[in-house]
Amino acid sequence: MIFFETMRLRLTITCLLILGSAGIVSPLQAQLYRWIDDDGNVVFSDRVPPENSQRETQVYNKQGRVVETIKAPKTPAELIEERRLAKREEERLEQEGQQANRDRALLATFTSLDSIEEARQDRISIIDSNLLILTQKLDSLDKDVAELNAKRQGYLASDRPVPKWVTEQLESFRRQQATTLELLSDKSDERVAIDERFDKDYRRYQQLKGGNN
Repeated sequence: MIFFETMRLRLTITCLLILGSAGIVSPLQAQLYRWIDDDGNVVFSDRVPPENSQRETQVYNKQGRVVETIKAPKTPAELIEERRLAKREEERLEQEGQQANRDRALLATFTSLDSIEEARQDRISIIDSNLLILTQKLDSLDKDVAELNAKRQGYLASDRPVPKWVTEQLESFRRQQATTLELLSDKSDERVAIDERFDKDYRRYQQLKGGNN
């Protein structure tokens, strides 16, 4: 197959040179184009028809060497894939840059694995103190609400109207309960996030330092 294609190429170039020397073909046209048609056949010609301009084409000189390869225009699907890959590469480079910045900050902030653990304990102890305060406040509010509910039930049991201040105070305590519960949830989430962040910093520091403390 390759042998016959090579022979065809040499024969076609020889014909072009003969035509060129005879003045039938301009010396500037004495180059050859090669492409593959719809049927998979290899085609050689001294010019590319317009209907084949969208195909990948190789240009040969008089010596039968490829001097240029004209790429076929990319399909819409290929262009979409190219943009997707370019975007992914851009995101990868951006992530690498961000990671490099985090690594520099990590090494500048901590001097050892022990210093990371000390910082972790400091932050966690602050959160735990806040959680204790909020828990105690919630316990106190629960008692206040229970006492006011008892008073309210006493008024209702004796067919007396419930004083306005009891109702308003009860509503206030319940709002405070809801707010305190929300703060407790937020602080608990913050504690988990801080612990996870220090775990990540600890492992990354080990990697950067080669596992040394």
